[in-house]
Amino acid sequence: MTFSQLPQLVAANQAAGYQAPVPTTISIAICIDQNVAATIPTLLYSIATHAKRPTDIYVVYDHLPAAAKADLTWFNDRFPNFRVILTPLRAADRDLLRRFTLNGHKGNLTTFYRLVLPQLLPDVERLIYLDADTLVTSDLTALWESDLAGNFLGVVKDHGIGAEPRPKKKEDWWGYQLLGSDGDEYFNAGVLLMDLHLFRQYSVSLYLYEFVIETIIFYLLEDQDALNLFFHGAVAFLPLEHNYITKFVDIEPQSMQTVSLLHYLGPRKPWKINFDLPASQRAATAHYRATRRTWQAIAHAEQPAVTALVDTANPDDNLLERTLESLLSQDYGPLEIIVTTPVAPTPASPLTRWAKENPNLTILVNDAPSRLARQQAARQHATSDLLLCLAAPDYLDEVTALSQLVALQQKEAASLACAQATEWLVDQSRFMVLPNVNDVISWGPTDWNGVLVTQATLQPDALEFDSKYPVKQRCLRHNLWVKVKR
Repeated sequence: MTFSQLPQLVAANQAAGYQAPVPTTISIAICIDQNVAATIPTLLYSIATHAKRPTDIYVVYDHLPAAAKADLTWFNDRFPNFRVILTPLRAADRDLLRRFTLNGHKGNLTTFYRLVLPQLLPDVERLIYLDADTLVTSDLTALWESDLAGNFLGVVKDHGIGAEPRPKKKEDWWGYQLLGSDGDEYFNAGVLLMDLHLFRQYSVSLYLYEFVIETIIFYLLEDQDALNLFFHGAVAFLPLEHNYITKFVDIEPQSMQTVSLLHYLGPRKPWKINFDLPASQRAATAHYRATRRTWQAIAHAEQPAVTALVDTANPDDNLLERTLESLLSQDYGPLEIIVTTPVAPTPASPLTRWAKENPNLTILVNDAPSRLARQQAARQHATSDLLLCLAAPDYLDEVTALSQLVALQQKEAASLACAQATEWLVDQSRFMVLPNVNDVISWGPTDWNGVLVTQATLQPDALEFDSKYPVKQRCLRHNLWVKVKR
């Protein structure tokens, strides 16, 4: 069953020997809004560092703050033959897309921006469209030069991989419910190779727009369903590596070396804290975060390096994974993590896997009897002036928590930033930490100058400056008070 005349047009193209123009310069479009703007520089950096030919990136948006625009155009002066072209929606396109809302669309309109690309980019003949939750892992030339054989789109199949829970029978996949017996041809719309020359030649966008207006109320996956129905029989299927959905690792595993583009489909985005991320998907997530840290360290060279000292008496403690996930997901570039433990983790230990997947994580085995002694020894291995001390079950519950803490420490030129009321007992030469409970926790005697510390028995989930508690005379000079939201 088809819902357009496109299959007949493809047959006519093939009969006429049509050859799609393949320009030397790769053109890529990314459609965004303010909600994902902060994640786009990581994607841009992944494209720029792998590009082997001139590449133009069209970032399509409606409204963006000036800071977001600056982060995006940062690349233009630093990578040769690489341009980021900010492309705002036209008023006419905005008005057209708003009609989707009137006809039943309740989600974000950004995903429909791709429908206006042929008219918005009139001088572009061929285009790669990328969703914001993708990451390029190798040169895109092979994808760019793919033979579409007269078809309008190049796509990669999606056999219900995004569904949770995953259907037990393929006939239960949404693709079969939408396309009937052709459900195996359902494709993911997060990566598209578009022949814009053909789009304009046959006024495809006009007919597609009218089709979506009339049918949008019936869709489950909205624009992806619309594209599957309208372009059914008019697409060229491309290899899996050009849109490797990270969930594929459980059913169609491939090594990272053979994949050109990772797609982090689903709610567990790599720029978020994911305490329930399946172990099989951690390598792909770690790859994204390593790329992000590299870009951040270059783009924000003014940020001081931080070493997180994490201590655990048991390297197999499940709570340790929660601590590490919260650290590795932080939006902070120059971050190293040192885990101290009195017992060496086994090769099958989760801690061993974390260290293998994350090059900024080091394990130090030290059989000292106390946490303080182990962390004191670990300080000798730290390459940073700022230290963050944690121990399971401590965790940070916001990806910006470390950035906030460092910003406060830098602003106040503080020697110590702590999560709870901390007093320096002059007569005993030690800190006394007073948590919300009645316990008194002693950090022991040490020189904390230049050290960044959080209280190691609490669970910080968001950091904010607390002005309700004045700094006491017995506190270290320039001591900074940071209250934890419990």
